[in-house]
Amino acid sequence: MLSFLATAFCTAVGVGVIWWIATWRQWFDVPNERSSHDQPIPTGGGIAIVLVLLFFILRNDFSPTMVFFALGLMLLGVVGLLDDWHGLPIIQRFLIHLLAALLAIVAGFFCAGGSFLFYLFSFVIMVGMINLYNFMDGIDALAGMEGLAGGILLAWALTGEQTAFFYLPAGCCLGFLLWNFPWRGRAKIFMGDVGSTALGFTFSALLLLTSAGDWSAWLVFLLVFANFIIDGVMTLAARIWRGEQWYLPHRQHLYQLLASSGLSHRRICAGELGVMLAGFLTAELYLHSPGMFGWSAVVLYALIVLIFWFRMRRWALTKLTVSTPE
Repeated sequence: MLSFLATAFCTAVGVGVIWWIATWRQWFDVPNERSSHDQPIPTGGGIAIVLVLLFFILRNDFSPTMVFFALGLMLLGVVGLLDDWHGLPIIQRFLIHLLAALLAIVAGFFCAGGSFLFYLFSFVIMVGMINLYNFMDGIDALAGMEGLAGGILLAWALTGEQTAFFYLPAGCCLGFLLWNFPWRGRAKIFMGDVGSTALGFTFSALLLLTSAGDWSAWLVFLLVFANFIIDGVMTLAARIWRGEQWYLPHRQHLYQLLASSGLSHRRICAGELGVMLAGFLTAELYLHSPGMFGWSAVVLYALIVLIFWFRMRRWALTKLTVSTPE
């Protein structure tokens, strides 16, 4: 708990410093047709998240495992920052994502255990979460709320001393939310790619490094982050199905459609938090119930979230169609 509060405090102070520098140097996220905001907002707040995570994780554990993890996190931080400032080609960014995930896999060999299939699955999930977390960082407070709740829920659901590490990114997200939550109608700063990619990597890599090769830990992870994963994957699949250039920025995720249809960022975040809590309760049922009952709960939850995604998407598209003048 002390580390959680310390990371929250340090991140809040760090984001404040970055907000002052970004305002002074005009580091603004300028609105465009894909934005969910209508005024220039300072960006780069995720720099504080990366620096605080690196300090506290290495302070608590300077083993080869965490050194490799830190190298991957630093790579993503630098590339995310360059992309925020100047823009980088997709291929270059993706290669760095692969390298960061590979470094976490190497770190896993020191402590995680597990089969080749387990590491292959972990590698795919890490690369996916780096990108999905970035895709889903599009409205005020959503990425920070996801990180705060996700870290705490994973620490509660999973066992072992190392699971306390999840409180560190959760604390960073709490400190960031003090600046990113729309207290007076809009956020004061955005985290940028430097923060969102780092969080997606941190949560998934820490899961690998604390799971000891246990497949059930990944299932808990997927349930807790189901809202991000299902919205990201289903939207990507829909864009590919329609033959669109799926790798380009867009505003077709469910949370973006809901925001465009008139729902406030606060209400959307509250709904996303509800889905996360439901995923956590499902994970608890899976972990503490007889085999078939636990798996039945997982399958039922997945079906409910998918149906909910389709129905809410249809509602948002219908509302947008009706409200758009011809």
